[in-house]
Amino acid sequence: MVGLIREGPKALLVEVGSLNEIRDYLLKNQDAREYDSESVFEYAGEGSTIMVLTDSIDDVLKGGSAKTRLVIKEEPDIVMARIINEGKTGLIRKIRISSRTIFMRAMGDMDKIFEEIKKDYEGTEAPFMDILKSHRDDGVIVALTEKPLNRDIQLKDIYKEKGLFINEGYYDMFKELRVHGLKYLNAGMQNNEWYELEFRIFDKYGAYKKHFERLIMVLEALELGIVLGHFWSKDYPRVLLAVDVYSVKFFTFFQPKSIKRILLGLEHLEDGTRIVDYDLFYKKEKLYWRSSVEDKNERREAASKRYRKEILSRLTENEINELLALEEEILKTRK
Repeated sequence: MVGLIREGPKALLVEVGSLNEIRDYLLKNQDAREYDSESVFEYAGEGSTIMVLTDSIDDVLKGGSAKTRLVIKEEPDIVMARIINEGKTGLIRKIRISSRTIFMRAMGDMDKIFEEIKKDYEGTEAPFMDILKSHRDDGVIVALTEKPLNRDIQLKDIYKEKGLFINEGYYDMFKELRVHGLKYLNAGMQNNEWYELEFRIFDKYGAYKKHFERLIMVLEALELGIVLGHFWSKDYPRVLLAVDVYSVKFFTFFQPKSIKRILLGLEHLEDGTRIVDYDLFYKKEKLYWRSSVEDKNERREAASKRYRKEILSRLTENEINELLALEEEILKTRK
């Protein structure tokens, strides 16, 4: 599946009497981690709280710099409940809740996406970091990224040239954008077509279930599109020769050639062992591997190894381990 919208971390601007005392308390008792201003956003995912500590909220709001930035892997209400229950409220003078951030998956013309959102909601455009550092306590910040939303989003993944501040309630805005997310995605793509593809899996050893699981795991991890269905079918590699294949219908906004590279990268293991054939058909025409690679003189095994490396670089450690475990099970069917 393709995630189109997700929550950003929550942030609290906290004025304190003794910065070192509350900093030490949070680091020791709330499992907080300290980061600089450029890194803090990268390590705070959904369900996290960014605590910006300062000796004067007013100075920060006037453009001054905050003293300390901490990330706690808990919601703000849990963080504050612990502070109250552990008798540490005396360390805090004042708290200001910062605007919530909503991330949206985007492709193509980012400015066009913001234009379309502004047609539906009044909003103020500015560089993303400028909006973030304003520490407003109302409204919603909308940010765009081309990266999959099913993992932590780093600052480098965000379209920083522009963000959008919308003076609406967070939860109402989140529900609205979730409903219309596909419309905005299509606007950035200039309403270019989505591609309906067919993958045909062939394995002479018959490990079709494992190959299907492995393929779907990678497609979902990279959020490349939507599986429309899967079924048994026939392929005809030569005249009058029919072989059983397992077919997968796939709907994607990525070019067929880029999807073919993913399939090619999954055909071989690290040592060059070829474990499966993944054929791709678009509009009933087979897309051959050589037409999809950048270097037409490159050998198939070398291209597969290179694309496999690219795939692994985009997976999390847990996803890589899952992929390798499935490959081990597939290799057992060869014995």
